[in-house]
Amino acid sequence: MAKDPSYPMYAQDFDMDTASFSNAEVGGYTRLLNYEWINGPLPNSIPALARIARCDVRTFTKMWESEIGKKFTVNDANMLINRRMEEERAKRIKYLEIQREKGKSGADKRWRNPMAGGIAGAMPEPSPGHKPEDGSSSSSSLKDNTLVGSGTPDVTEDIPIPGKNDCPHEKIIDIYHEILPMLPRVRQWTPKRQKHLKARWVSSMEYQDLEWWSRFFRYIADCPHLIGKNDRQWTANLEWICQESNFVKILEGNYEKR
Repeated sequence: MAKDPSYPMYAQDFDMDTASFSNAEVGGYTRLLNYEWINGPLPNSIPALARIARCDVRTFTKMWESEIGKKFTVNDANMLINRRMEEERAKRIKYLEIQREKGKSGADKRWRNPMAGGIAGAMPEPSPGHKPEDGSSSSSSLKDNTLVGSGTPDVTEDIPIPGKNDCPHEKIIDIYHEILPMLPRVRQWTPKRQKHLKARWVSSMEYQDLEWWSRFFRYIADCPHLIGKNDRQWTANLEWICQESNFVKILEGNYEKR
């Protein structure tokens, strides 16, 4: 899934929230918001932030201490986030997914119904008094004899109908990268790894929802051991998370803060 190129700008809210900012501070703040929307959490480093804001370190430090720094908080991965921005991102992901599902549902209906109608319309009606060879009643409808029962295979069986069993690997990987940038990125999604993820996806209707995966990854972001805050600096990765035993342990709360 390509990154969403735009985010909602509530003009009145933004104007009020930055009323005490200088023009330079508004510009620097806007560049930081744009960077976070595109790339995720910001580095917790004044020099790095100054580069993003396209400002010299001395000037940016003053702006950060005066106004801009109040708009960001440090997350568990020691990265900076604007909470309003992340709330809007979550809303946007949910909204776009709802729209995709609506579009997919409409396409499925348009695809299936004309096909069924075309098949039924192309088949001849049985002649009056004709007795089917299988001995069933001659009063049975064509649909009863051909599409549903009487020992004749359903002519629509071989037409694949997209469903939620089709695990959206790429979308889940995108959400993983977005919410857990501190964990190893997926470089190759091998058949073995695909198998683990699809097994989790189809194991419950609850898991067949991208918003559920967003919540799941946000929960993992609050589990110190999984994001490297342990004696070995070990971190989980998506393959490890999707293996059944590890997945269950996470859901059971084995890695929550103690």
